[in-house]
Amino acid sequence: MRLGGAARRASLIASFLAVASGGAARAAQPAPVALSWDAPEGCPTVDMVLGNVERILAEPGRPHAPVGAAAKVIVTAGAPWQATLILEFAGARTERRFQAESCDAAATAAALILALAIEDRAEAEAFEPPPFPGIASLPDLPSDPEAPVVRPPDGPTLAHRPSPTPPPPTEAPIVHSSRPLWTANGLIDWGTLPNSPSGGVEGSIGWRWNAGRWSLRALGGAAFFPTRELSWSATAGYVYGDFWLMNVGARACLGLTAARFEIGPCLGGELAVMHASGSDNNPWEMASETRPWFSLLGSVVASLRVSRTVTVSLRAEAAVPTSRPTFGTSRTDRLVYEVPALAFRSAIGIERSFE
Repeated sequence: MRLGGAARRASLIASFLAVASGGAARAAQPAPVALSWDAPEGCPTVDMVLGNVERILAEPGRPHAPVGAAAKVIVTAGAPWQATLILEFAGARTERRFQAESCDAAATAAALILALAIEDRAEAEAFEPPPFPGIASLPDLPSDPEAPVVRPPDGPTLAHRPSPTPPPPTEAPIVHSSRPLWTANGLIDWGTLPNSPSGGVEGSIGWRWNAGRWSLRALGGAAFFPTRELSWSATAGYVYGDFWLMNVGARACLGLTAARFEIGPCLGGELAVMHASGSDNNPWEMASETRPWFSLLGSVVASLRVSRTVTVSLRAEAAVPTSRPTFGTSRTDRLVYEVPALAFRSAIGIERSFE
């Protein structure tokens, strides 16, 4: 007895879950599908995919009409695996596109789609007329007054059930993924330290979430601008001093991906600490003091993926202090430097994500 459509699909889904969860394997028979399989190195082979098709079928080993298929699996850094599956059966051509967390998951999903296509075609095939005279109808064939009539030679009149129209391709749901990452950048600051520009280094760690073409990064890290010897001309001579700057901050970045390129805004804040000290024993010597303040950050980040896990990024950023500390001389208490109301930075570096 043939299974009904709903029962057959339920059996297929149960078989698919058994395959996906690593159920007991058995010897695979040649699957009734001609498959062209194009996937990166390290992915399941075409024989493995066809073996999964046979294991998923509700009646494995039973002869089926052949189905033609071509599959292509690709992946780009920071994005889910993309799969395209083209099917040709019942005189129709359909195309399915879907995403997966891994190549193994894409191969298993392709095997399920192929098995469903094979079973759907088997359901659509009409029974051959029986060679026994005197039988007016078959119980498994529904009565359809609009169905065409088939009259076998010297045989009874039978209602012929036509093949159903293949369902239109459906879009797969958006796959969400997340992964940890770290970044390392070189910095140039205009405005925060005296006698700008000043060079520095930055490192951060964080997390990245993907949803289709959109991504969200949350990063926390620190930057350091090494000591520089600076001098200013004053009424009674020169003022000498050394300055260094360190900051600790966090930012969130929203990105829009197009192929390997990604661009988007970032917002955040940082706690900055600047230290000044004198380098010459005279009345105009800089006072040794450390001043902290908090700044709001706004930036734009553009990045280019060079591999699945490595990205080169460029950031342009503005820093707006919420207070403006001052620095002066140690003996005369003369104002020498005040943190500006606006500073600009640029950063270039790499981002490394972990799968």
